[in-house]
Amino acid sequence: MTKTREIPTKIRYVFTRVKDSFVENGTIYISFSARLTREYPQSIYSHNDRIWFDIQELKESHATKKMSSLKEGVSTYFLSEEVFDELVKLSSHCPKELYHITPIFEDTYFKKLAKYG
Repeated sequence: MTKTREIPTKIRYVFTRVKDSFVENGTIYISFSARLTREYPQSIYSHNDRIWFDIQELKESHATKKMSSLKEGVSTYFLSEEVFDELVKLSSHCPKELYHITPIFEDTYFKKLAKYG
């Protein structure tokens, strides 16, 4: 008898944004990454579909005020399917906007990054 893959009953729509900074040769840099992911946590083979990912690194002096004012760390937002679809559309024509927007979310959490040195 062949096992069939379970159809997920609840899909999670997740937007993750990371901000970090570092100093290199006396210059402060800020790095941003953003990701849109569909998660299937309740399927037999738990997996994620990465829909979009981008990373940007720039000198602190070139960052916008909005970018500079964000807390350093990992911001994770659990979204409705409708909001997620709008962010996917935004990522195709204004991807840099995703580095500093806060979407309407169902749940969220924030985690500070560990600093070494």
